[in-house]
Amino acid sequence: MKILRHYPQVGSLAYPGEVVDLTLVDFSDFDSTEKINYARSLIEKGATDPLVNELAHAIVRSVPPRDTIGQAKALLAWVQGHVTYVDDGVQMFRDAQYTIRHPSGNCLSAGAILFGSLCESIAIPVRLCVLEKKVGVFRRDPFHIYCQVGVPARNPTEWIDAEATQNVPLGWDVAAYAEANADKL
Repeated sequence: MKILRHYPQVGSLAYPGEVVDLTLVDFSDFDSTEKINYARSLIEKGATDPLVNELAHAIVRSVPPRDTIGQAKALLAWVQGHVTYVDDGVQMFRDAQYTIRHPSGNCLSAGAILFGSLCESIAIPVRLCVLEKKVGVFRRDPFHIYCQVGVPARNPTEWIDAEATQNVPLGWDVAAYAEANADKL
């Protein structure tokens, strides 16, 4: 990753009156693994953010304690119901706090980073999964990212798909859908 320029305390065009820190980053020399590692670092940053943790606690308040699947379902439903999926056309890396304040984004910022941060802030482990299209003979291009949640929470033995960009239940098979609809994606 090459940081091209940092803009501290820039006024937001989309949200007048708000001031944000922006960093222009060149990801052109990044491979998929490096992008995933960077996204993972944003999930870990979000998981330790007090705002993210407070929101996660509020969302799962009515779920019985230690019901990892129930808590993951509640968090997934909240993201699906409160964050608008928008295909940015370019890869945008937004942290969880930004997406909470401005609830729209692509599969990475809205789906993976926000949902993953909410889960991990209350000790539900997540891992990132990438779907790729074959392009030519030797190249594969990633086109979608989503999370899987680990159960039981403290020592996962099972990983369950969590697709945050569509109104589907926890456990909906993202890869099978992508394979069956490859010509439309």
